[in-house]
Amino acid sequence: MDMDGHTELTANPHGQSAAARTAGRIRAHMAERNDGPAQLAEALEISRPTARRWMAGRHNFTLNEIDAIAEWLDLDPFELWSPTKKGALT
Repeated sequence: MDMDGHTELTANPHGQSAAARTAGRIRAHMAERNDGPAQLAEALEISRPTARRWMAGRHNFTLNEIDAIAEWLDLDPFELWSPTKKGALT
């Protein structure tokens, strides 16, 4: 909660942003395939610097981007962005 009483919706109690959590999940699945930012960039037709920024957790993913990445990784999109406990979105 900030000084004005607003709750930060993108951070969890440990201070990790939703973007960082999503990027971490994507990196983990990419590592299983021995893929890196270059392969992500090629698959999604984005620049390598953009792919590196995404993987560093410095990008708020759109649903379309999550869908495209999940399709490339052959995953359900909810494996990349899903609740960690009942009712809590991460």
